Amino acid sequence: MQQFDLKSSFTNRDSVVTRNIKNWQFVYSRRFPFYDEDGIVEYYGDGYCWHGTAGADFSFRDSEHREKIAQSINAFNKGFSKIKITHHMFGEGNMLGNYFVVEGVHDDFYCDVAPTGNFVKFSCVAIACFSDEGKILEERELWDEVTLLRQINFIPNDGSFFMTGVFNDYEGNTLPPVYPSPALPQIGDMFCKRNSIDMKIRSEIVSRNIANWREFTAKKYTNQDFENIEEVMAPDYLYFGTGGARFDMSDLTQRREMFDEFKQYMKEMEAVSFPSQLFGEGNIVLYLVIPDFIQTGSTLGVPPTGREIRFFNISIGYFDNEGRIKSEFEAHDFLANYKQMGIIPSGLENISLLSVLRSMGYSPVNKGFS
Repeated sequence: MQQFDLKSSFTNRDSVVTRNIKNWQFVYSRRFPFYDEDGIVEYYGDGYCWHGTAGADFSFRDSEHREKIAQSINAFNKGFSKIKITHHMFGEGNMLGNYFVVEGVHDDFYCDVAPTGNFVKFSCVAIACFSDEGKILEERELWDEVTLLRQINFIPNDGSFFMTGVFNDYEGNTLPPVYPSPALPQIGDMFCKRNSIDMKIRSEIVSRNIANWREFTAKKYTNQDFENIEEVMAPDYLYFGTGGARFDMSDLTQRREMFDEFKQYMKEMEAVSFPSQLFGEGNIVLYLVIPDFIQTGSTLGVPPTGREIRFFNISIGYFDNEGRIKSEFEAHDFLANYKQMGIIPSGLENISLLSVLRSMGYSPVNKGFS
């Protein structure tokens, strides 16, 4: 099956972007396959913070937060050998985006998941903000943990995508919403607040692609204008998402199914808005978007709750020469979504799907909750 492929060359890359990419790549090399905190601390700027799924916000100043980050990285490094990470970094101003693919062999305990000997390969996306000196100020990162946990036989490999079916009981029913809604994060706090991009020198290509992506979102959701969507979407557009989600717009059946998904999505939401932050380089754009809505329909298998939902997605898109989006990989903070719908208790400070499932008593043998 065709995978998301992000290939681009930047012959006139800005020197600041080049420096920041070099620094970020070095930081990753000191995280995997061996975590060297002392070796990377000088690359963190004042007030450095790492943001992950389900509201995980960790300040490096806090010793407990540093320990949680270290535990998470060390758990992965222990559980997997032959770790290989392929980065696709790009940037604008002091912002960088990264689509990266992680590979390894599960030949030791990953937390308490016994080794399977299985080869794993999954995608991740990240966004980072740098200081004028090239130090990392903020990182926001999402891994496709659904694919990872399927590959080590921890959750069902039933072909469904996104996170649908993970929070089910033994009979296959979605867990009921029994927990109160947590306080929603402020939208402004969900963006990289210290970004600095000079719009006066933004390239015309990036400006065009960003405008077209915003129009693509409007045509999909706000306007439901599928007749004219190819003004901003290539006819062979490919979508890739969490858990193996894939749509090929050159296939008429998949095209119809995807448009039906967009229609259904709007039925699930009331008072929806999509605050966003975008930047890019060449023919690549990163789209950090905050879906904010009232859940009036079934979402991820959860019946309507009437609750306000607010979480973040990171998408990385590749555009053709006409400025139409040609391919996209998107990761969602679905755990935050489940918390707000009342499926996951909000008091848990977790930074992975695995830790959430374990804390809630999930059984990998029965592939569900009792």
